[in-house]
Amino acid sequence: MASGKAVSRFIDNLVGSTTIEYESDLRNNVKRDTGYAQVQEQAAGLVRAGMPVSTVRGVLSDTVEWYAYDAVLTPGVDASACTATDISLVVIDELKLADGSAVSAERLGAFIRKHLAREQSRPLRAEFLASDLGMDSVAYQSSAAPLSSLVDEGRTAEPSASLATELWSRFVDHLEGPTGTFRTAAYVDEAYVTILARLLSANVLTGKAVLSTDNELRAILNGDFFRHNFQLENVVEQDYFGWLLGPAYMDRLVAVARDLQRDLYAYDFSWYPEEDLFGRLMAQLARRSQRKLLGQEWTPHWLARLLADRCLDGLPEGESPRIVDMCCGSGTMLAEIIKATKARFGFSTIDKLEDVATGFDIDPLAVSLAKTTWVVSLSVEIKAATKPIVIPVYHADSLFAVTPVSASVPLVGESDTIPVSLDGVTIQLPTALVQPAYRDFFDRIVDWAYDEAREAQRRGTVAAFSKADADSFLNGAIAAFGVSLSPELHKQLSAALYPLAHRMAELAVAGRNGIWAFILRNTYRPGLLTGHFNGLVSNPPWLTMSGLADNPYRDLLKGRAKLYGIQPAGQSFLHLELGTMHLLHAIDRYLGPDASVACLVPGTVLNGNHHERLRQHEFLNSERPVPFDIAEVWQVAPGTFKYPGAALIGNKRTDTTGLPRPAFAGLVATDAGLDTADFSIRNIGTARSAWVLQKGGSPAAAGGGGRLPQQGADLMPRTAVCVDIIQASGAEYRVDTPTRASTWGFTIKSAKEMAAERFPGHVAPRFIFRMAQSENLLPFVLGVHRAPLALPALRAADGTWSILDESEIRRQGFTQTARRFAAINQKLKAVGKGKSLQERVDERGKLSKQVFGADGYLILAGAGGKIICAACVPLAQAQDIVVDQTIYWNVVTDEREAWFQVGMLNSVALTNATLAFNPKGDFGERHLHTLPYRMMPAYDSGNDDHKKIAGLAKDLAALAASHCTTDAYLSDPAKALPARRRKLRALLEASPLLPQLEATAALVLGATPTATIDPDVIEEG
Repeated sequence: MASGKAVSRFIDNLVGSTTIEYESDLRNNVKRDTGYAQVQEQAAGLVRAGMPVSTVRGVLSDTVEWYAYDAVLTPGVDASACTATDISLVVIDELKLADGSAVSAERLGAFIRKHLAREQSRPLRAEFLASDLGMDSVAYQSSAAPLSSLVDEGRTAEPSASLATELWSRFVDHLEGPTGTFRTAAYVDEAYVTILARLLSANVLTGKAVLSTDNELRAILNGDFFRHNFQLENVVEQDYFGWLLGPAYMDRLVAVARDLQRDLYAYDFSWYPEEDLFGRLMAQLARRSQRKLLGQEWTPHWLARLLADRCLDGLPEGESPRIVDMCCGSGTMLAEIIKATKARFGFSTIDKLEDVATGFDIDPLAVSLAKTTWVVSLSVEIKAATKPIVIPVYHADSLFAVTPVSASVPLVGESDTIPVSLDGVTIQLPTALVQPAYRDFFDRIVDWAYDEAREAQRRGTVAAFSKADADSFLNGAIAAFGVSLSPELHKQLSAALYPLAHRMAELAVAGRNGIWAFILRNTYRPGLLTGHFNGLVSNPPWLTMSGLADNPYRDLLKGRAKLYGIQPAGQSFLHLELGTMHLLHAIDRYLGPDASVACLVPGTVLNGNHHERLRQHEFLNSERPVPFDIAEVWQVAPGTFKYPGAALIGNKRTDTTGLPRPAFAGLVATDAGLDTADFSIRNIGTARSAWVLQKGGSPAAAGGGGRLPQQGADLMPRTAVCVDIIQASGAEYRVDTPTRASTWGFTIKSAKEMAAERFPGHVAPRFIFRMAQSENLLPFVLGVHRAPLALPALRAADGTWSILDESEIRRQGFTQTARRFAAINQKLKAVGKGKSLQERVDERGKLSKQVFGADGYLILAGAGGKIICAACVPLAQAQDIVVDQTIYWNVVTDEREAWFQVGMLNSVALTNATLAFNPKGDFGERHLHTLPYRMMPAYDSGNDDHKKIAGLAKDLAALAASHCTTDAYLSDPAKALPARRRKLRALLEASPLLPQLEATAALVLGATPTATIDPDVIEEG
């Protein structure tokens, strides 16, 4: 059996998560069953030891018959305490050797390499990439240090590195806020993922995992592999990371890539998934870098496909698709557009498919990943190509609100010139050049200027380059390629080309070259494609103006909102979302007449005050009218995104005549398809409206808002962390593991892991906390019987945590405390539990995240069961609380908002509303987890119903606390939890307060008021 010991690389850990069991003769059913049970037990042991269940594989053999199994953990079971009965084995491969021939030996060798060496066997899926090679992986951790050293060295020694990283810092990393210092860690994160994307592209095109020579790795990293083998011209460009490909750094970059390529050797590249491979990685990076524009939650492929199909439905008659995603992220929409086009039009060659889907994104990493997604989607067609291919994915701000070389790019008719700043020197380019008619000519100009700069760098001087040379190129290119220029444009270009090339040459001689051609070629690409597209499919950023710092980018966006007539009045402007502005600008700038539109937007489009002008179609009569004919309004199924989503479907018309149409079609988008709904417009007073989708008089899809809660920490094993305080005196209290008969016996009554173990000893009081667990949680109230627990962690005055090992505890003078935690860890190691107590209690940072602050309220809600149960505690009374994994927690600063959430969470109306969205296979049959928060509307301090719910919930909490004081059964956590909750609910229902709360909650949710819990829903957790 595999030991489960962690080693240095992911693929080594993967091998370590394989277990094999031999029996003498699997034809004997008794022996087969015995062997199967042994594989189950061994798999459970690996999962308990901390191996992700998705990596665990079991093999059963008698040397003639071989069976390979994947392990599946029963939903809702704690991985750290699972048993063999919680593990199901799914056969994924089998081999029966007929004889001792060479063919049989070859088949056996392939089976062993695949399932024991784990080579080329792991499915290529987004969740596996994110966990195996993502930002929390062993692979990343071992790559980050050498990459950081390269970056620090390059920024000091190489002018081109300093330039590229400065531009990245200013126009990528700090775009959303005021300019800050260069962040090496954030830059390294993006460089790492860029390398990973290139290696993955090479494997996809080769059709298998590759182990390259150093020379081939160099070719993959610098792009020659793709250019020479597959005619792909721009998989790799001289972008913000291009300087790393220089001779001074390439060998060390190859060393990092070699290890990553070895990790990728675990994956099966013979098939491709139906999903976005990189969306989860983008979300990880966005969280780490705290950059909202980098990536919101990824769009699921089913939703992207629904949008792509709808866009194809609306294309102008007889036209082939030319569809743009102006905020393409990691390329989900591009992939689904390509797949939908293949299915709809039957296109099968790269000539037909290469221009079907074009993407822009403001983040260079997103562009790199989207190119890989494009390659994955068209790998078969790419391998059959007969001419060079340019991937139509570009690093550019499609809003043209900000660029690395100009403050903004004017809309058509706004200005005759574009100021282009190259490292402090400004050149005026004619705006007319950045138009579709001159797309190829523009690229030739950039290539010429770049080549002149490289030649000057080779000579070491710009002296030999003259204006006559620039004019000669201009006239030669016009003649050679049949370019037609007006006399005025020719004059403007003659004046602009020499200073452009001369400045690029100066920078090249100074070592600050390389990136300018990339920036120029990509930055102006959107302008070169004005009016080119006949379709749009996108999910632009859901970011409000209040999420952007007070910088020039925000000021330009404010002007665009006003231009299109959707700028909210007064302070509501701060809530204007970029998504709707991106959509209107893209329709205006990039689409031709009758082009089809299918775009995701925030769910607040349906009823938010800040979207009132959009709902009133004021963009039709704005300073720059946009003839967007909205035909359909979709609601996206709750839980798809962190916040509610919607989609607008329609066409760009030639003008605004006859718009808007009198009514729209309403639909709800789910992973099962589109469901029709009744659409209506409700006027609220004289100044506000709402778009409403209903089915049978009830909301077609519930809405939600607000930050999702966190799950509590894995406070396991219970016998190790829970304590009876025998003597509360001295610097270190005397403690012991609770017995079933003691006051805190309820904490260990269900213990599975190390259930019989006891850990007497001493613990300093600073390491003792009080546990909030499901046994404490009743409707509206958290019981006061909160068990003490001892953790190897300290909570600072500001609430932050430090996880300490025994030596750190001992250095604080607490030798007996250190000995007790050491004894626990020795026992964990002896019984093969893998991770230390320190690692277990802070698994996935679930303890470190419990930083509550000093002001506000801690909201607690059950993590299991069908019936929602919640309470809140003032933070002043929660300073010693640690929340267990059986509870979700959130902190709210406003008292009314806290009580509103408690009231909604305890309401039957919200419980019943979640049932329709809680099917098997989505959120599990019995557990709600975060679903109620996704459906619960965000608190609105101006909404009288919301305030009423808050007041009723606070009164009900006082009543519930009174019942718990007078009824010992209710307050006893040793008694059956479901029975205690049912009894308290029955007592509260006798008060007029609870029916009032239910009626108001139903009104807020748009549902029918219900007085009691659905009789089929009796389980609580």
